[in-house]
Amino acid sequence: MGIDRIGRIGGGAGAIPEAPVPVERTGASGETFRLDRTHEAGKAEEASPLDRLRAGQIDLPQYLDIRVQQATSHLEGKLDPERLDFVRRSLRIQIESDPSLIELVHAATGQAPKPSDDR
Repeated sequence: MGIDRIGRIGGGAGAIPEAPVPVERTGASGETFRLDRTHEAGKAEEASPLDRLRAGQIDLPQYLDIRVQQATSHLEGKLDPERLDFVRRSLRIQIESDPSLIELVHAATGQAPKPSDDR
């Protein structure tokens, strides 16, 4: 037994679809779409920490400090300052000692972090 005349020989032609009906656009105002980019102007002028490192404005330890600060900024106000400082110092020690993280820093910056004695 065939379904929808599949597998049957002969027979009448199927239903012929009607011609498409034109659609009327009721919401079009005819105005040109514009995007307000005034708030983005300040962001475009700021160089990223990586750009600043590549330009020689900061060195690798400063770059890593900035990135650790950015990575832990969501914890400000949620942890007391002593704990937050501990987390940041621990993260820096990990970046300087973990082979996988050293490789990631090297891939991003072209430089490998060196262990610092003051941490």
